[in-house]
Amino acid sequence: RRSGEVVLGIDARDPVGSAVDFAFDCARARAVRLRAVHAWALPASAAEWPFAVPERDRATWEDHEVQVLADALRPWRERYPDVPVLEDVVLLSPVQALAHH
Repeated sequence: RRSGEVVLGIDARDPVGSAVDFAFDCARARAVRLRAVHAWALPASAAEWPFAVPERDRATWEDHEVQVLADALRPWRERYPDVPVLEDVVLLSPVQALAHH
């Protein structure tokens, strides 16, 4: 069944090249978008804070994760310029992030 996108769960710090190649190949063959889902968590030190994580700090950490994902995908985006990619960085566990899609 054709869907509107191929979903790739990716650890942006240690991408598995064969899985990323497969996802890009599938998206290209189906002429659909590739959604690259990178799940992340707050640093362990944040759990020790006696108050909620300030939005400014969370946003800074998330911006960093967005950049990590962009850097990880760069070689494949160059290799597959015809595949549209949606980079999806989510503050969830990997299982929750993929189950959502």
